Amino acid sequence: MPRGLDTAVGERGVQISGGQRQRLAVARALVRHSEVLLLDEATSQLDPLTEQILVESVVREHSDRIVLAVTHRLPLVHHADQVVLLHCGSVYATGVHEQLMHDPTYREVLATPVSAGR
Repeated sequence: MPRGLDTAVGERGVQISGGQRQRLAVARALVRHSEVLLLDEATSQLDPLTEQILVESVVREHSDRIVLAVTHRLPLVHHADQVVLLHCGSVYATGVHEQLMHDPTYREVLATPVSAGR
């Protein structure tokens, strides 16, 4: 942001891009240092490099907190202590990424373009 925290973004962030709005929302969540951090598709509009930086930051800075990440993107899944795969509105499988890779439905979800990143 050109003026840092003093940058005007307009009401509801209308003067910035969707990716910029998403980065600001995630940054606000990260600096709060809450016991629980909820990331709901937090990397969906981020480029791969920014996504990697965000994931590394969450892993490094929030290892002592509960992080609940709702995602279709592979980089967040790799670092999860527990993955819950939902299918048709119900829990289909749980485990770590490496374990779930043996499940064809899990592999299919990860093979979709949104999962693989950009």
